[in-house]
Amino acid sequence: MSKFFKKNGTHLFIAVALGATSTFSAAQSVIVELAQAPAAHKIYKARKAGTPLTNEQIQSYRSDLKAQQDNFLALLESRGIDAQVESASLAMPGGNALSVDYRYTLVFNGVTIDVNDASIAVLSALPEVKKVHQVRELSPSLDKSTAYTKAPKLYGQIAELGSYDDHREGFEGQGVYIAVIDTGIDWTNAMFGADATPPRHGALPPLAAANNNKVAYYLPITGEAMDAFGHGTHVAATAAGYLGYAPGPDSLPNTADDIAVHGVAPQAQLMGYQVCNVAGRCLSPATILALEDAVSPRSLTGYAKPVADVINLSLGGAGGPDDSTAVAASNAALAGVVVVAAAGNDGPGESTLGSPAAGRHVIAVAASNDPGVIPNSVEVLNEAGTAPDASVGAMSAALSSDSNAKQPITAPLAGRYVFAGLADTPEQVPVTVAGNICLVKRGSTAEAADNGTGLFANKAANCQAKGAIATVVYNSEAGDLGAVLAPAATPVVTISGTNGNILQSLGYDSAGVSMRSIQLNPMDPSMFEPGIAGFSSRGPIIGLGQIKADLAAPGVAILAATTKTGPPVASMADASGYTQASGTSMASPHVAGAAALVRQVNPDWSVATIRAALMNTATNPRYGDGTPKADNENNDSILAQGAGLIDVYAAAHAKAIMGVTGDGVIEPEFLASYSFGTLPVINNRITHHEPVTVTLKGLDAGEVTYQLSVANNRELEIDGLAVELSTDTLTVNANGEVTFDVNAVIDGDKVRNTWIERGNNDISHLQMMWYVIAERADGGETLRMPFYLKPTMSEPAGVVGNQSTAYQGTLLAGDNNAAAVAGVTYQDYPIDVDGSVFQLTADLNYTGNGVDDIDLFLLDPAGNELAKSTNSGEPEHITASVSMAGTYIVRVSGWANAPVDYDLVVTKALGGLAPTLAAPAADYTNNDDQSVDFDGNITLSWTANGGESGFEIEHSTDGVDFSPIALVDEMTSSYNVVNAANGLNHYRMRALFDGRIGYYVSMPSESVAVLVDRRSQEDITADIHTTMSNVNLTTGVFSLDLSMTNDSGNDYIPNIELTVFDIYSNSGNVKVINADSGGGSHGDFDYSKQLGSDEVFSSQEMTEIRTLQFSNTPTELFRFKVKVTAYKQRQSTTTNAAEIQAAEVASEPSLQQQVIQVIVNPLTGSVVSELVNDTANTLP
Repeated sequence: MSKFFKKNGTHLFIAVALGATSTFSAAQSVIVELAQAPAAHKIYKARKAGTPLTNEQIQSYRSDLKAQQDNFLALLESRGIDAQVESASLAMPGGNALSVDYRYTLVFNGVTIDVNDASIAVLSALPEVKKVHQVRELSPSLDKSTAYTKAPKLYGQIAELGSYDDHREGFEGQGVYIAVIDTGIDWTNAMFGADATPPRHGALPPLAAANNNKVAYYLPITGEAMDAFGHGTHVAATAAGYLGYAPGPDSLPNTADDIAVHGVAPQAQLMGYQVCNVAGRCLSPATILALEDAVSPRSLTGYAKPVADVINLSLGGAGGPDDSTAVAASNAALAGVVVVAAAGNDGPGESTLGSPAAGRHVIAVAASNDPGVIPNSVEVLNEAGTAPDASVGAMSAALSSDSNAKQPITAPLAGRYVFAGLADTPEQVPVTVAGNICLVKRGSTAEAADNGTGLFANKAANCQAKGAIATVVYNSEAGDLGAVLAPAATPVVTISGTNGNILQSLGYDSAGVSMRSIQLNPMDPSMFEPGIAGFSSRGPIIGLGQIKADLAAPGVAILAATTKTGPPVASMADASGYTQASGTSMASPHVAGAAALVRQVNPDWSVATIRAALMNTATNPRYGDGTPKADNENNDSILAQGAGLIDVYAAAHAKAIMGVTGDGVIEPEFLASYSFGTLPVINNRITHHEPVTVTLKGLDAGEVTYQLSVANNRELEIDGLAVELSTDTLTVNANGEVTFDVNAVIDGDKVRNTWIERGNNDISHLQMMWYVIAERADGGETLRMPFYLKPTMSEPAGVVGNQSTAYQGTLLAGDNNAAAVAGVTYQDYPIDVDGSVFQLTADLNYTGNGVDDIDLFLLDPAGNELAKSTNSGEPEHITASVSMAGTYIVRVSGWANAPVDYDLVVTKALGGLAPTLAAPAADYTNNDDQSVDFDGNITLSWTANGGESGFEIEHSTDGVDFSPIALVDEMTSSYNVVNAANGLNHYRMRALFDGRIGYYVSMPSESVAVLVDRRSQEDITADIHTTMSNVNLTTGVFSLDLSMTNDSGNDYIPNIELTVFDIYSNSGNVKVINADSGGGSHGDFDYSKQLGSDEVFSSQEMTEIRTLQFSNTPTELFRFKVKVTAYKQRQSTTTNAAEIQAAEVASEPSLQQQVIQVIVNPLTGSVVSELVNDTANTLP
């Protein structure tokens, strides 16, 4: 989705054209990572072993790697693979150029080559190759913000902020080098000393004429002489800029309202790397080459050079920790450099943080607001338009950064508003907006560069051109949008999607003008609410291996240096040399500057220790008085803020660090956060404890005691989810270590699904997040460490099988994932899931060109969003547990794209099936085809499929919400439900199999329903009379039609049963032959279906006839008796044997009961019936 720099909007679509000095053929350009480890690994291992390598040893190893690369390239040639090594053409003084191959040995072992598509698969299969990476396009992602980080507390009594300050009694970054890998640096800006002397060129030896004091080293890999975009200049100034003065509200320099700004480490020296061209387009090979050079003591041409202490990367793209730039950035950290990278601007959606920020040893930085970003407010006025409507309340509004500086709202601005849709093109803005406020929704109709842009400046300009007095932009999602850059001659503010919908709901007149007025108010400090910016990318990262972001720092409306001139579009140039900008690009250099200060204060600390100290001492976002927000489940999530907002002073003076230990190469040697990743424990029917050992490491404070506690961030308020500590008190000595265990406890019997309903139709997936807090007993220090665990549905111990289906398609345009036009802006793929599937995986690949951006969504059978992947480039990946059968939808959706081809692969992972549940035997089946049970005692039986460990029976009264009622072993095939309640009862089953943890519980079987209607049987023989007709004797079969009439005043309900018994004839051969129960000397005839549609045998009602047939081959006189029973409803739901015995009458009558005696003479056709006591057993 969006890029790492917010300029005039959340989405900066960088021009497609490549820089003039690049030799890339992007469609076929790949970075081949070779199997041998780069030199950075060897450097780290030697340093850890206490035998650091000399520069000569490092160069020797790098030479060996280069020789291996030569052999590899020769191997390709011998196999007929045409591979051209890509190169950069470095601009040199005097207009010359120097060609440098994209070959890497220090932070990455590999080469960038140009090959045909067919060769890529061959390359990947070679044993010398670790991985083939696509060349990725990366995008460049202070008056109050520096103070907000608490960096000035390190500066000493006399803060050294200018180029001539040299008191040396505090810490302002002296002697520390910060490398800024970006669009370059305009070193002539006042925040770098206003010195026109160029810096030393990275391909040349030191020269007297090129010795800029602030920018000590400069390597223009993209060939530009100086930053013409402004992004790198802004970033460098934020990290290490001298004190400068930006024009204030009067827009005039050198006046009383000028605003003083300086970087976090104002005395640090800068190393500038230009890896992005004038249009802001950056490619991964150039970024890796810059990383390689920044950590090397020798330049690309072999000259001695400074080595960076800190590297800042305010750029990035899609990818996880194994992406090429993430690997190179991590290896730079192994070489001994603190590497800081912007998290990205694809928020607020989760899993939007990309590479290089995803690197395992890289500090990924989220963007927060700060007290310098005081919100305005929007209020709805009452119907008379005379005062604010208190029932609606004030809406927090962020004034556009440019509007804040040049069009401040100094007095309330009131007016009615007109909805202009997206206002993306002039024709979308109604003429009625003139003299009114323009209400606009975030988003774009962009299909090509000249048809809508989505830029906020464009929206504001379109509204302003139609005469709007102000523009209010509301977010396309529920949350706040935050401050944006939107240069305009009228104020521009943003509000949340929720508040935008409120304004929409107030209604419009026939001309489209709002029924109510709104009022835009001046800044209101009381409305400042600290937090993470909505645009800031969130974790978790691909693989969930670490918590990302690591830290947060100010990144909203940051005022710093920029270039004074630049290209007419998509640049940050401003004639004043200063501009405000928002983005994680602006947050990252705050942390880079902070790391420089911490490194200066503690030069013996390792990279991992510096990272841990910054993380352990971070807090929740702080209010203006420095008080952090309280810990609770409503605070910014750990996926958004990581360890929290930096506190530079606390980090530099940390007395201990807390974290988990690793091997130092694959995982950091010490990491102040921990991700358990996914754990398939939900619905697994056991309580699972998942432990991790945490180390508390003393630094230099002597013996210190800490009190341990747990602070909930998400989900620990749910019954069945908990965190336990092995101790609540620890004492650690200076440079000593103590450990304790953190146990995540999940009751997979109590917690049976991964959906969390948070109200207001907010349904999200279960993700446990918490902080472990270590508070020094004397109150002098508080350390905290974030934890993350994503519980998922139980999984089988072994996958039964996988079913993959490949799809190909083309999306013609993007619409910000509005999914407006099927087959054009989105394409749905129905995926049929039966009870054997437990997991769906979808992988979307397309050829990214830095412009096209398409995303991936998974919808469940009810249409709910089950999972999504919305990176700012390819690839997109989804893995999701499924717990119900039905048709799922995999949706490929366009965010912003021209026609783009894609490949989609959907994989079903198969587990065990539920048993087949048989329909229970019914006492009666009613006219609605419902099985009716008369006593609440139901026998369920099933057929297993094999391999089960047990079975679970579930019950529901509505057929939707089921609860377990029994768990039986694998040898059981039936279960007796006792005393079920009156009413409709639904039953279904699940099979339990051995799971990865606990049990894997299958999807449910098809359900069966039983209507329990307790009824007691009564003998109604004396209350009815029979009517017989159609008497007939044919070939030994005597038949008659019989109906019954209810002569009583009572109503009866099924079963209505007529029983023929005690058949007597001289020969003894007469038998009933067509009874429901079969035949013989006894037969039952059910008259329940001979009642009316109400299924009630009402008083005076006559049933329909049934035919009774008897075998009478001798054609002889015979007699039979009839007994009639029916039921009445019994209200009690207690199955009491004595009660039932007293209420019911046995169906086989006793000698003392009245019966109907029927005497039949087949020869005459005479049939005589009478009610008699059951004592006559002979023919008259």
